Amino acid sequence: MDGSGFRKLVTSVLALSAGTAGGALAGLAALAVTARALDPDQLGTIVMAQAYAAVVGRVFGFSSWQIMVRHGRPPISQHDRVELGRLVGYCVRLDALGALSSVVVSLVGVSVFFVFDIVDVFSAPIFVIFCLTLAGKISGWAVGLLRLHERFAAVAAQGVSVQFIRVAMLSVAWALNAGLYWFVAIWAVTLFVTPLTSVFLALRICRSSNVPLSFSRPTTIDFAEAFKLFLHTNYHVALTSMRDLDVFILGTLMTPAASGLHRVARDIGLKPLQILNHIPLVLYPVLMRQRRQQSPDTVSFGLRVTLLGLGIASIYSLCMAFFIGFIVVWLFGSEYAPATILALIFLAALPLEAASKSLGAVLMADDKSQALARSTAAATVPYLCLVVIGALAQNLSIVVFSYFAQAAFQLALLAWAYRRQGKAS
Repeated sequence: MDGSGFRKLVTSVLALSAGTAGGALAGLAALAVTARALDPDQLGTIVMAQAYAAVVGRVFGFSSWQIMVRHGRPPISQHDRVELGRLVGYCVRLDALGALSSVVVSLVGVSVFFVFDIVDVFSAPIFVIFCLTLAGKISGWAVGLLRLHERFAAVAAQGVSVQFIRVAMLSVAWALNAGLYWFVAIWAVTLFVTPLTSVFLALRICRSSNVPLSFSRPTTIDFAEAFKLFLHTNYHVALTSMRDLDVFILGTLMTPAASGLHRVARDIGLKPLQILNHIPLVLYPVLMRQRRQQSPDTVSFGLRVTLLGLGIASIYSLCMAFFIGFIVVWLFGSEYAPATILALIFLAALPLEAASKSLGAVLMADDKSQALARSTAAATVPYLCLVVIGALAQNLSIVVFSYFAQAAFQLALLAWAYRRQGKAS
């Protein structure tokens, strides 16, 4: 890809990042308001329930947006509205099935936790509420369709307004000295509504383009290939999501307050990933298009984009390192001051995570999802074992250092797979 193509991709990333940056700041503000209003154990219970529901939702949901991106380009370029409608209907069914499965499995899990006293009477209703928010996770097809139409500004804007509304509602609840369940309700409702904004935007595109929603079998999909992609992708997503169980493990083996402290440090250190995640999201469809055109510089282009994400993350980490102590105390209060050292370690891991995301998109676009899944498994399983060891030792530093080690290890594995891909091509 020439320089103009690279500049176009950077422009698309910036368009996405402009809105997401506001959403990321609003998300950090929402956590800060909640931390100020509640005690550390209450905050820890909320973040434990959110982490549990999020992991189940990602493990048992379906990544239909990738099917949409992979198979949606031909009917759009050929103006085949009927086939596009079939593809949309197919992905809608996948999303609905994934949302239903997520809700059922998560509620069964909470019941098991309650029976074995992992979740107590106080925490169980909070877990149930956040599990029910998974019913709104039906936006995979919509995200894919928006990306195919290059509505990056729309994707960036989706959910950002909800984030600011959340901050406003939490601030009012804090000012009124509202109880715990008011904060739980505000978080739950906004988490439920956020993915539905993408659905609304995608339905507008379908209506304006006269795309008829159909539940007939799409003809452009090789279902054996799609099922293989689904297995490898969801395996990778499941393993990546398992890392978020660290919050739940800490709250179970230590205290909910430890979960809250960990969440505060991670959000400050890794919040830019919410913005940098748009690099692989934009990169993936570009690389897919290059692959169909048999472009010879696909690998080198992926490297340039990876270095871009690495550079941005490194600059952020270096700048934040000087002010991190002040930021933690100013936002969350002096009782969260111990999160400063933990946040510094997360800041060190940020460039590694950013580079891994882009390299993962390159491997997926080149049908190397197996290599991506293997590297994720090799890094995630030891990490969770070290989290358990750190929690049993009542030492959060072990847990956070383990996160940095797994980020470095996974990047090394992905770089090795990337190098092999470059030699093969």
